[in-house]
Amino acid sequence: RYVVGFGWLLYAITYFFFPFARSVTAFFALFIFYALPFVFSEGAERALISDVVPAATRGKSFGIYYLVSGMGVLAGSVIFGELYEHISIRAAFTVGAALALFAAVFVVMPQRRAPRESSAS
Repeated sequence: RYVVGFGWLLYAITYFFFPFARSVTAFFALFIFYALPFVFSEGAERALISDVVPAATRGKSFGIYYLVSGMGVLAGSVIFGELYEHISIRAAFTVGAALALFAAVFVVMPQRRAPRESSAS
């Protein structure tokens, strides 16, 4: 969870700074830095799913993960585009950064576990 959260935190930081890039060099530096969140989070997200999902439903769980992830990317791209087009570049990147920061905090928060059923009959 912490590696995923760290990756999303890096994503939030990168997104926050994109509208402030005033030169091609700064833009390319941020674009290269933009790869780091994926380095930290992509594999860790899959490992997290493998850790918390029973083996019998792992394939289905990965399918759901990729479905939800794809729908989130699509929705996020549409929202980003609308903010970029109708409000400002800074608003689009700031909302993206805020959502990534929220996700980073949410994923590292302690998770409440469901009580286990008693095996005594």
